[in-house]
Amino acid sequence: DMLPRGFFNVVIGDLVLMQIAADKERDFFKKISSLLSANGTFIMRTRVRKDMTNKNTAENIIVKTLYGKRRQNDDAAARTLLWQLYDLSANRFERRIDRKWATDSIRKFMAEHNSQHKILLLCLKKMESYFTEAAVRWIFASPFDSELDRLISEVFEIRNKTDLPHYYEDTATYTLLNMSKRR
Repeated sequence: DMLPRGFFNVVIGDLVLMQIAADKERDFFKKISSLLSANGTFIMRTRVRKDMTNKNTAENIIVKTLYGKRRQNDDAAARTLLWQLYDLSANRFERRIDRKWATDSIRKFMAEHNSQHKILLLCLKKMESYFTEAAVRWIFASPFDSELDRLISEVFEIRNKTDLPHYYEDTATYTLLNMSKRR
């Protein structure tokens, strides 16, 4: 509230929605709009879940990560697996990540396949160490694309929307949005 209304011509946000609770996103967009001048622009890159997320299973995602064609090192593959499992675990509306389900899915796969694969162990380590409940930014999954459009359209007009190339995830994509203040 320290900045005056209409102060900025351009605001840029990069992966900011991952830092905001799902029930606070509407307020976030309203606040950004209030900070923009009448002809202001909001440019945002964000991660969005694909609507096909519910058609994937944990086992399919794990198998593809471990044995499919990968263009990532083990650490990056573990991080990607983590986010895909978090996407699958999240309730569609509240979007709260179910860490226990994601962790249990890996442990179940490891037990059923007698696997101690390095990527699975790295993923578990990430889940159990720096992705803690205290880290608000990793409590909520990204919105679905259609959900994001609905939220944004209340406050902004989308001038341009581009899905950015992202070859690793089956459950999400990254989108670049160029928006103007709705009048």
